[in-house]
Amino acid sequence: MEDAKIAKLNASIEKLETDCRMFKENLATKKLDREDFEGKKVNFLEELRKINYEIKQLKELVGSRNQTEQIVIRELNSLAEQFQTEVDEDTGIATVFVEASLDTHFEIDIDCSRYPDPPYLFIPKIMDDFFGPEFVLTLKPLKNWSRKKPPHLVDIFKELEEKLVVFFQKKEEVIDDREKMAKRRKLIELARNAEQAGNTAEAIDLYQGVCELSKDLKDKVTYFRFKKRIEELETNGKNE
Repeated sequence: MEDAKIAKLNASIEKLETDCRMFKENLATKKLDREDFEGKKVNFLEELRKINYEIKQLKELVGSRNQTEQIVIRELNSLAEQFQTEVDEDTGIATVFVEASLDTHFEIDIDCSRYPDPPYLFIPKIMDDFFGPEFVLTLKPLKNWSRKKPPHLVDIFKELEEKLVVFFQKKEEVIDDREKMAKRRKLIELARNAEQAGNTAEAIDLYQGVCELSKDLKDKVTYFRFKKRIEELETNGKNE
C-alpha cells in the first residue's frame, strides 16, 4: 500500500515539474509576467517540499516494516528449528506444536503482527482448564517483555514446554495415572460439548467424573476448578 502511495506522489511531482516548465515557457514568451511567475514558483516549491517530505516518511515506514518482517521471519525460523511449526503466510499466524508427554501435545497459535510488541498466544481451552487463563502471562519472556530488546520467540515456547512436561510427566510415573489423565481429558472435552449443547445435567455428571479422577490423582487445583464449575451450573439451573 505504501509503495502505491509513493508512486502516486511521484506522479504528482512529475506534474508539478511539467507545470513549472510551462510557467517558464510562458514567462519567456511574455504570456506570464515576472510577478505572477514568482508567486507561482513559491507555491510550486512549497508543494514540492511537502510531497518530498511525505515520500521520505513513507519510505522510512516501508523500510522499518521490511526490517521488522525480516526479524519476525528469523524468529519464526529459529522457532521451527526446535519445534514443529506451521506458518500461514496469508495471516502471518504460526501454529506451534508442543509435546507435553508421549501421548499429550498442544497446538498453540501465535500472532507476531504487533512486533516489537509482545506476540499474542491463542491457548487451547483444555490448557486453560489445567492452568487457568492467565497462565501464559506467567512465562518470563512475556512477563518481562521489552520493546527495545524483545526476547526470542523460541524462549517463550521452551519455558512453556518445560512447565507442561513437569505438569504432565510427574503424573505419568505410574501407568495407571497416565490412563486416568487421558480419561480425565476426554471427560472434560465431553462435558464442554454437553454444555454447548445445553445439556446441563449431563455436563454436571461428566464434571463430577473429572473431580473424582482429579482427587485420585491428588490434583487439588483441577479438582477445585471443576468443583466450582459444577456449582456454577447448578446455580444457573436453579435460577432458570
